[in-house]
Amino acid sequence: MNLLSHIRAGLTIVTDPVTVASHRVRLIVAEKSVEAEMVSISLDDPLPEDLMTLNPSGRVPTLLDRDLVLFDERVISEYLDERYPHPALMPIEPIVRAKLRLLVYRIESEWYSRMIELESNSLSANKRKQVIKELRDSVSQLSPLFKQGDFLLSDSMSLLDCAVLPVLWRLPHFGITLPEAAVNNLKGYAADMFGREGFKNALSDYEKELRKKG
Repeated sequence: MNLLSHIRAGLTIVTDPVTVASHRVRLIVAEKSVEAEMVSISLDDPLPEDLMTLNPSGRVPTLLDRDLVLFDERVISEYLDERYPHPALMPIEPIVRAKLRLLVYRIESEWYSRMIELESNSLSANKRKQVIKELRDSVSQLSPLFKQGDFLLSDSMSLLDCAVLPVLWRLPHFGITLPEAAVNNLKGYAADMFGREGFKNALSDYEKELRKKG
């Protein structure tokens, strides 16, 4: 792989097939039908030297757009929505946008942080149980929001939905069983979203297998 050659070649996005962060970015690309070269790498292997040259942090996903290099999934998400404005994945109203951003922050703080721990496969049995309980409780607390409409805090698909869905997709795989009330709140939303063409097109082979096994 020669990522350096892509600096002048247009939009290139480097993701891995496993993490929620990469899934989130791939979902945005799919929902917006962005034309980009998608490069998949395994985080089990040493990162390519040219990626480290462009992005010394070594964080994935990484976005390359000519001279621009981005490596935070939230920054990448907002850049893609602004760079490719149709369809918009953020509402127009400033108050609604602020509420949506605040909930994205909460999802990242409470869901993503724990999902990263689970994906690392380095937890002790007791720590794993604790993380699963914390994630289950947080998802359950927010579950009433999923019954308020077809999408979260918006009349159409948004960056918030794109942040939430990769976590919901992985819950069965990690043995996270929600209370009945939370399941009832989530099931309609999840079924509709998982059935979207954009969602299905964004799945890596690894992610497809999660639900076959889960």
